[in-house]
Amino acid sequence: MSYTAKEYKVLSDVKKLLYFKYKGKILCHTCLFKTIIKESNGKKFKLKLYDEDTEFLCVYDPEDQDESIDGFDGSLF
Repeated sequence: MSYTAKEYKVLSDVKKLLYFKYKGKILCHTCLFKTIIKESNGKKFKLKLYDEDTEFLCVYDPEDQDESIDGFDGSLF
């Protein structure tokens, strides 16, 4: 997924950019999902996501995954 500088500005202004801290690295959602796929080794992978006041318990299950999807179709939540 890529955006122009103008599109990034719009997304930033409306707080629609999402980044994750994982093992000390800051990742975009696509990079996080690729990391989850790699680290899962073909098995279910559990993780917790936090925002300011909410904890989300998520499970990646490779059996439920369409390889063309980046994970934010509901397969993590």
